[in-house]
Formats: sequence, structure tokens, C-alpha cells
Amino acid sequence: RRYFKIVELTYAHWLKRALLRPKFVMALAFGLLALTLPLMLKIGTEFMPATDESAFRVNLIMEVGTRVDKTSDVMKLIEAAVADEVPEIRATSVSIGGGGGFGGSGGGHTGELRVRLVPIEDRKRSVFEIMDVLRAKLTGLPGATVRLRADQSFFAGRGTGDKIQIELRGNDLEESDRLSRLTQSVVEKIPGITDVYLSNEDATPEELVVIDRDRAADAHLSVSRVSSLVKTAIGGSQAGNYRENGKEYVILVKLKDSDKLSIEELMNMTVTNSRGEQVMLGSVARAVAGSGPLSITRKDQARIVTVSADYSGRPLSEVVDDIEQAMTTVPMPLEFSYNITGEAEDQAETFRGLTTVLILSFFLVYMIMACQFEQLKGPLVVMFSVPFAAIGVILSHFLTGTVFNMNSFIGVIMLTGIVVNNAIILVDHTNLLRRRDRMEMNQALLEAGRRRLRPILMTTLTTILGLVPLSLGFGDGGETQAPLARAVIGGLTTSTFITLFVVPAMYQLLKPWAGTGRRSKVSFE
Repeated sequence: RRYFKIVELTYAHWLKRALLRPKFVMALAFGLLALTLPLMLKIGTEFMPATDESAFRVNLIMEVGTRVDKTSDVMKLIEAAVADEVPEIRATSVSIGGGGGFGGSGGGHTGELRVRLVPIEDRKRSVFEIMDVLRAKLTGLPGATVRLRADQSFFAGRGTGDKIQIELRGNDLEESDRLSRLTQSVVEKIPGITDVYLSNEDATPEELVVIDRDRAADAHLSVSRVSSLVKTAIGGSQAGNYRENGKEYVILVKLKDSDKLSIEELMNMTVTNSRGEQVMLGSVARAVAGSGPLSITRKDQARIVTVSADYSGRPLSEVVDDIEQAMTTVPMPLEFSYNITGEAEDQAETFRGLTTVLILSFFLVYMIMACQFEQLKGPLVVMFSVPFAAIGVILSHFLTGTVFNMNSFIGVIMLTGIVVNNAIILVDHTNLLRRRDRMEMNQALLEAGRRRLRPILMTTLTTILGLVPLSLGFGDGGETQAPLARAVIGGLTTSTFITLFVVPAMYQLLKPWAGTGRRSKVSFE
């Protein structure tokens, strides 16, 4: 009690001086707000924080057509490297041919190693530090693409998917392939970018049968007749339907063991021309080795190729800005365009929605107070305490190295309703003293500040102390909710101390409820 009495007297002394110079107090408060706003650029933004949930995956993608036993041999090398570099392993599991992961195609050329680590409190390294070490170790495996991702829950972001995606739109497949590889080369040079992957990387080998139209014409063969032979030999042609007992079956004619047919055997086949003569296929057509995409992806009726990547050690906003800058160096044909999606798109959409919610919450709080106070100017005094919460939000993120994300934004929205409570307590008691005890304005402000200091500090401290464990981010995945707690703690701390001086100063400047209490010359004597 004795210590609090000292705090109370100290506050009364400085409040008295603040009321003598209210304009200076407001200028100082807005000056502090202006000085902290540039720090937001250094904080950066992201959609959701990366969380350490003591698990990650190593995905292996070999060339399409690689035998399963070869894929298994490479996966054994990866297992050995992981075992040597990661003593924190608790359990592992391996699958071959289950899928490339993160957009890769499935097949015998793919494999996945799942690693479960000991709990975060039992190790010194985070899962992200472990993955950075493994990336350096596993880079350069011949004929293999290795990608690592930390397992994250649904509420922690996009799970194990790619966080950054650059969609290249255009119908020319060859030009899309060239642009995607050029984009990959420039994106890989950006600091913080990891595991760049192309959606058209998994091209399958194929043989193209190219018909020489001039030779076919000289041999009295039409293009359709030659192509029909190739189709019938490999894929089969429908020769009719067979009906039995009310059921109908398609009659498909094709060569026996056509899936084992070599290209030489195919080119040695003969086709009958319009004169009834047998012409060898190889004399009017040639086989050209090539490769083709396993699938063609379309979005809004346009073909797209996606360049996917992950990022580490930098805020998403900085990485996206660097990508935008790097893409200016990629010569983009007129019929092509690009769009950055993934977490960047999710973040933009989410932040737009949360901004609307923040504005609505601000006006709803104001309207509720206007109804309770039964005037419009009085609630403005209370609402002036809200913007200064941004000082604490920015400082708490800057000092703790926290990137501003969706949960931080939700904490800011919560502050809109929490911060005004202290100002309402102060303003309401000031009005009571002026109305009931007929005190002049400055005397009522001083007395209300002295009497309401204890409940204001009690409500603030209980909220702050209750959020401290959450802000520390203990346990697996604790990083998810920590930004929300830090935003509320920082905003509530600064807004409380600023409110104790700014709200009385603004009350004096706006003079709400001017008819309440007796009119007298402003004096503290």
C-alpha cells in the first residue's frame, strides 16, 4: 500500500503538469506514434508464423521412369545422411513411390522420408535449423531433387504445401517451359528462397510419329490412314459393339502385347494404300524422341505453369518484394503473364478482410459509447486512446523479432475493445464528480485519475500477466498464438500509460459535457 501511494502521488504530480499543457501532451503522444510507425517496415508481414511441431519431411524426386530399386538406393543415402546429421530423431518412416509431395507427381521415381523429432524442450535446435543443415548436406545428389518441409497443422498455415507460387499463364507449352526455367533461375538467387520446383518438371519420355506428307502423298496414302494405323496398333480402335442378354460390349481391335511394342517394330509395320499396295510405315513417317508433360494445368481457361518455392529466415513481405523485382528482369511475351499466389495471395485477401473488420469494430465501439453517453463528442475522448495502442504493438513485434501476421492482426482488433475500457473508467468517473460533486473540470480530472488509477492498473496487469505464458510460445506449435498475445500485451501496456495522460488532456481540449458542473476559471490552486 505504501509503494502504491508513492505511485499514486507521482502520477497525480505529472497529471497536474500535463493538464497545464494539454496541447504539448497531445503533440508528444502523436510524435511517439509517428516515430514508431516506420519500424513497421522493418518488422515485415506474413500470413501465418512458421511453427516447430517436431516433425518434417524429406521428399525425393528422380527422373520420370527411374526404377523403384534405384529410387530406393538414393533414399537409403538420404536416410543415412539424416541419421548422421540429426541426433534428435525419435522416429522415421520411409515410403517409395507414394508421391513426389508439394505438387510433384507420384510414381516409382518418388520417395518420402518422414522424421519425428524429440519435443522442442528436449533439443537445442529448431526444426528449421535442422532442415537448413540437411539442405546443404543433400544438395547435389545426381539426378535427384530433394525438398524439405516442416509439418504444420492446418491452423498454422498451408500445411506441408508450397508457400510461394508464381503462376505463368500462356498457351504455348514450349514458351511456358522456357519462361518457367528462366523464372526458376532468377528466383533461386533471392536470399531466403529454398526448394524451388517447377510443376512441369516431371516430363515423361515419349516417341512422336511424324508423318512426311509429301512421301505419304507419293505413296497414295492419306494422313488419316497412317495415323489410324498407329492408333489401332497402340491404343486400339473401336470396331463395333457386341450385344448379349441385354448388355452391350465395345469391340476394341489392337495388336497383341501392344504395350511391349518397340518403336522399330512399329515403324516396320505396313499400311495398305488406295491402290491396295502395302507400304511400310517407316517409309512415310519417322519417329522423333521427345518428352511431354504428365498433365496440363488450366486456370480460368488458360494454361499455367507454376514455379513453387519455400522461404526461410525472412518475412514473406520482403521475399515477395524481391520476387516482384526479380520478375522485372524476365522478358515476358505479350501473350504471357504471371501472378504470385500461395501465402502471398492468402495474406492479401485475409488482411483486406481484417482491415474491414477493424474499421467496423472501431465504429461499433464508438456508436455503443455514443448511445451510452448520449452525445457524439464525448466518446471521441475515449476513442483517442485506441490509435496509441499501435505504439506498443509495433514495439512488441520489433523487440521480440516477431513478424506481423494474421494472429497479430486479430490481436489488434481485440485491442479496439480492450483499450477503451480504461478510458471509459476515467471519463465516466470524471463526469460523475462534475455532476454529483460540482467539481470544476481540472479538479475532477485530477481526482478521477487518482481514484481510478488502482482499478485501471489492476485490470491492465491481470490481462497482461494472463497472456505472458501464451506470448512466450512454449511447446510444439506455440509460435502460432504468440503474436496475438504479444500484440495485446504491447498495445495494452503503452495505451494504458498514454491513456492516463492523453485522455485527460483531450478531455480538457474538447470540453465534452461542458454544461456539467459549475463554470469556473481553470485553476489548480
